[in-house]
Amino acid sequence: MSHRAKTVSLLAAAATALAAAVGAGDPPGGAPAATGAITGRVVDLKGRPIAGAEVWGLAFRDKVGATRADADGRFRLAPLKEDKAVTVWADAPSLARQRHEGVHVFAGRDHDIGQLVLLPGTRIRGRAVDAQGRPIAGVQIMVKDFRHTLGHTISSNQTEWTLAGDAEGHFTTTPLPVGRVEFVFAAPGKVRPFVMRDAEPGTTEADLGDITLADEVPIRGVVVDQDGQAAPGVEVIADYDYEGAVKTGKDGRFTVHGAGRDAKQLRLQSNDYFAPKPVDLGPDRTGLKLTVTKAYQIHGTALDAETGKPVPIDTVRLCRVERNPDGSYALVG
Repeated sequence: MSHRAKTVSLLAAAATALAAAVGAGDPPGGAPAATGAITGRVVDLKGRPIAGAEVWGLAFRDKVGATRADADGRFRLAPLKEDKAVTVWADAPSLARQRHEGVHVFAGRDHDIGQLVLLPGTRIRGRAVDAQGRPIAGVQIMVKDFRHTLGHTISSNQTEWTLAGDAEGHFTTTPLPVGRVEFVFAAPGKVRPFVMRDAEPGTTEADLGDITLADEVPIRGVVVDQDGQAAPGVEVIADYDYEGAVKTGKDGRFTVHGAGRDAKQLRLQSNDYFAPKPVDLGPDRTGLKLTVTKAYQIHGTALDAETGKPVPIDTVRLCRVERNPDGSYALVG
């Protein structure tokens, strides 16, 4: 055998061995990757099992392996892929939900995280009243619960729901885990106030007192494009109240509810129009006329300069070409 033939044979053998090594862990026939499981036990502060506790995993944003704890509080989340770290959540009536972060899954194995302790949490109560101090029956309250990590990173405690006040305006949350709680109140004809309160360790009850919902001052107007034509579907937001955002109708008109006399700006958002900077609000809240610029689509084909044939492109950047004093060119934008 020639030297060249020997070299080719050795390279072929090496390539075959490498392919075998790389594919050794892959399931045959394109079968799904092997999975593992996460196990543990849900207990209360005294170590007693919490039967029936809801347990689920969160792999980035995907909910995986939902189950319930058995009579001894034990659970097993499966099947789980090993491609992402999982946050394990547990929740049970009358207790605050808790989580165990950064749990790794190993194919073909159970990863036991030990005990997941559900604490009493903090119930936050209060009462919604109008500007005259009278209770607002049936007030709607959106509750969001967050926590800070290392003093600056904010992550959700996956607690977001709507409460309804009773006939006297009273409301009470379910037990909340340690974190910062955001309340948004809504009632017909009233301003939508935002209230923040911390759910603190060891504090089982907290009182917001009376939350006053002042009378709203509706903001009305029309949004048009640069040619004076109605601009439908433009989202209009008073200050940062995204929950109270509205869209313009076919005639470009809008009415924003839930804003008070202290609202300072309107923000406009749309995929079909370029909105200006936030619009400052004056004393007049009706008859507003706001202008946006219609967005245009640019279509084209990238061609090879020599052959004239179409070429694939990964990125299209809108810019302008400027000639420098020295004769060179620059792309700006």
